[in-house]
Amino acid sequence: MTKKIFKLLIVIIIFSCKDKEVSNENNKTQRTTNSVKVNDSNKTEDIEDMTNQKIKSIQFSDLFNEGIIINFSPKDLENPSNEEEIQFKEKLIKFEKENSKKENFKNDNLLNLINNETFENCEYYINSDWLNYFIEKYSISNKLKEVMIAAINQEDYNAVKIILKTGYIISIDEVKLSDEILSNTLINIEINKNRKGLDENGEPIFYRDSKSKSKQINELLNKKYNYYIFDKDGHCNLRDDEFLNSYIKGQIKSGEHIDIFNNENQEWLYIKSKRNKEEGYVHKSRIISK
Repeated sequence: MTKKIFKLLIVIIIFSCKDKEVSNENNKTQRTTNSVKVNDSNKTEDIEDMTNQKIKSIQFSDLFNEGIIINFSPKDLENPSNEEEIQFKEKLIKFEKENSKKENFKNDNLLNLINNETFENCEYYINSDWLNYFIEKYSISNKLKEVMIAAINQEDYNAVKIILKTGYIISIDEVKLSDEILSNTLINIEINKNRKGLDENGEPIFYRDSKSKSKQINELLNKKYNYYIFDKDGHCNLRDDEFLNSYIKGQIKSGEHIDIFNNENQEWLYIKSKRNKEEGYVHKSRIISK
């Protein structure tokens, strides 16, 4: 009897050990399966990250963002001399590929390229050749008023000259703005000289006299703003809207000096005769500056 019980115990122990082995094998298999799933999941995430990086488009602000300093010119990128230029060129190529057509480019991007060197705390600077580069690349000759206003306000003389080079026709309000900026400049110079750069409330004005270009801008705009009508027929039609087939409300003689009151559309400008005060829209081809 005792022998039978002993044999039975041995059998039970043997089966118990086998069950544990099977259980351990199952656990190992499960851990392996979980590990494979985790690895597969990580691989999937890595692939998704790589895909997102590839499809991520380059914005204009990725090239010219706040706080950036770009001393190199577009010509310098023909043969990049350092890692910064190499990386910038790669981004530029991608941006231009994604925005190959003129209509893809937003003119207000150009505002990022207007410098503000008179402001002492300004932390960015961009070589003005880039403004010229994008204007020429996308053949921008219209809708530049906002950019011109910014250039006058921020005393960016190079930007003003580049915009005028496109054939931009100045308005009387831009000349008046330039007069105002020059007046403010003289006040700021006086504050720096006699009040150690502090305004009437004791706050610093952060104005750098040495970087001021308001005088040069003012002289240039006043010299350029000398417009008159030229038409081989001896007169030019004044229209009531900005297109060729609009109603003709009057005529203005060739040689008549004019003021420009609305130049947002550089194709058709709203003008007024200085002599007879006749007014209306005139095509840009009839306006000349002496």
